[in-house]
Amino acid sequence: MILHTPVPCGMIMEAETPAPPPEYYRSGGQLCQVSGGRVERLISTDPNAFLEPGFQPGAPLTPER
Repeated sequence: MILHTPVPCGMIMEAETPAPPPEYYRSGGQLCQVSGGRVERLISTDPNAFLEPGFQPGAPLTPER
């Protein structure tokens, strides 16, 4: 995108703040990426794990420590 303006770019575009690193927890023997206590994504090689309702995105997760 080309922006023709006499104003410096730093005043127009907001500086991006880096995203916090993702949190990973194990639940039911599966590794899950969690945000705010809810499942963001499941990281597994087991196809049956993706069919379990507890690992669907947005499902509440109680991590095993």
